[in-house]
Amino acid sequence: MRWLVCLVTAGIVVFVGSSGSRLVAQAPSVSPPTSAANGRLSIATRSLVDVRRSLLVVDQMLAARTLTIADVHDDTGVPGRQIRTMTQSFRGVPVVGGSVTMEVAGSQPVAMFGTIYRDVDVDVTPALTPDDAARVASASAGAAPMDGRAPSLVILPGVTGHGVLAYRVTLRGGTVDDVDATTGRILHRGSAWQREIGTGTGVLGDRKKISTTLVGGTYRTEDHLRPSVIRTFDTRSDDATADRLENDGGSGDGDYDTDADNTWTDGRVVDAHVNTGWTIDYFYKQHHWAGLDNAGGPVTVVIDRHVTDNAFFTPPPYGPDGHGAVVFGDTSSGVPMTALDIVGHELMHGVTEFALQRRTGQSFANVIYDAGLGPTTFTYQGEAFACDTTLLVDADGHEMPFWCDHGRYKLGTNDPDTVNEAFSDVFGTSIEFFYEPPGAGPLESDYTVGEDEAGFGGVRSLENPAAFAIPTDDGGVPYPDHRDRMLAYALVVVDGPASNPTYIDTAPVAFIGGTQQVSLFTTGSDDGGAHDNSTVLSHAFYLAVEGGTDATSGLRATGVGPEHRDQIERAFFRAMTELMPDDADVSTAAYAVYQAAVDLYGAGSSAANAIAGAMIAVGLLLPGPG
Repeated sequence: MRWLVCLVTAGIVVFVGSSGSRLVAQAPSVSPPTSAANGRLSIATRSLVDVRRSLLVVDQMLAARTLTIADVHDDTGVPGRQIRTMTQSFRGVPVVGGSVTMEVAGSQPVAMFGTIYRDVDVDVTPALTPDDAARVASASAGAAPMDGRAPSLVILPGVTGHGVLAYRVTLRGGTVDDVDATTGRILHRGSAWQREIGTGTGVLGDRKKISTTLVGGTYRTEDHLRPSVIRTFDTRSDDATADRLENDGGSGDGDYDTDADNTWTDGRVVDAHVNTGWTIDYFYKQHHWAGLDNAGGPVTVVIDRHVTDNAFFTPPPYGPDGHGAVVFGDTSSGVPMTALDIVGHELMHGVTEFALQRRTGQSFANVIYDAGLGPTTFTYQGEAFACDTTLLVDADGHEMPFWCDHGRYKLGTNDPDTVNEAFSDVFGTSIEFFYEPPGAGPLESDYTVGEDEAGFGGVRSLENPAAFAIPTDDGGVPYPDHRDRMLAYALVVVDGPASNPTYIDTAPVAFIGGTQQVSLFTTGSDDGGAHDNSTVLSHAFYLAVEGGTDATSGLRATGVGPEHRDQIERAFFRAMTELMPDDADVSTAAYAVYQAAVDLYGAGSSAANAIAGAMIAVGLLLPGPG
């Protein structure tokens, strides 16, 4: 959301965003709110002792049928292993983010990762019908529900652990609304879309082979030489076509790009189609992963020039024919967003989506993790605003107080989305190194994301996160290289009393280390730091490969060296596709990567040691993870 200061009057300040939300400072409350307990139990086992402790809880919940086995499959990466995933429900209603993934050798559990909500207690009888919820969401978002996608009843685990009964409504345009099933209030609005042989000439003038299909005397962008068929469609700047292709409206022969002699000159088409093929080949050659879904399902590319400064993956039921799609736009200066690492980044979002859906039945949960307490006030244009006297008012007039603990701002981060973005940066970079020679020039591989986009200049660095700044109202702050430098966002109470909220969201003001203020009213909270905090985990990937010293901790990590980069890539890939829970904080992700390296190479291997050292250096693991 983009926020603008629109009014400052006697004792009252109002911030208005593009959706009409505003922030107001009011008279002090009579008594300060008290903090609430968090019912979330995170599981990230480091030893067999941890496994046995966690197994006691898991077995109890399986016996009570609040955990059920959702997926069991043989581990293709480690012979003799099995991956079992259990999902949480309460009185038959799924609990968003509640799942446990267990790695088993024979009959012996080896490792577990997941999140369980111990205190869920909610009336599961909705006051609204699914049609009621769909009408509320549609009217608020200005978008119609997706055809054939009825609202689903879920429990959103609240910060106090009790939960809220809600309908999850999937709307056209990538919007997903969680509607309170009792009051009809919209608790959260998120996006399902993850933003971000002939010859052809790419955008940078490079010549490359392009796999196409001859139909009726004309070549079209359909590639049958990969583990998955790749279809590249073009909206040709037509909004109605974009709506149809991106929102399950079907596809036809006229949606392909075509060429009469199979010599292609439109760089955006060449790069989007070819780089997608290279990425699918990388997943198969390096990780034995077929397509995005590991089942050889079709991969669909949509070129949409009206998407500005963005590319994104849209999962099923979106995309042509409801199979999902990756959409590539242009920069604001008209340069196609089709560089190899950007293509790889977005397609990795697809791998992540399909892998989690297969094991847990859900995407990454959009949940907020407790990040401690901030100060008692923040300042804007020289004026201080106390936590207990400031409200956020949304476009519908709902007043949302900041969540306070004895006058101090309570802070949070959206760790699952951060993990998602970090892994996509890791594999966008890995794919670049797989195909391009190392170097700092165009069409050379390095640890900067998006550097081959002319006029874009890159957006994040895995090697040196501080080389790029997060845009803020006061000039920007460096991307973090350590957990202690992550942005933690002030929280507002969306639902429930201010003293004991049941649902919260992030506000566009953050703090580093609980003290250094970061004002984001003109740029938004990045959905709780999805991209802004991702560089901690992706920097650990760099350190595990190349080695080096983390600038914040001063700790040195010994990498495996570029010649063994594939070991670190495989550990990260295994962690995401086989071990990662759908509600993972950054430390759980770090332990999952370490466990994956132990599975593949052994506890004392150079790969496992490199990952442990890197994760310790960036503050995501404690020393001695085994």
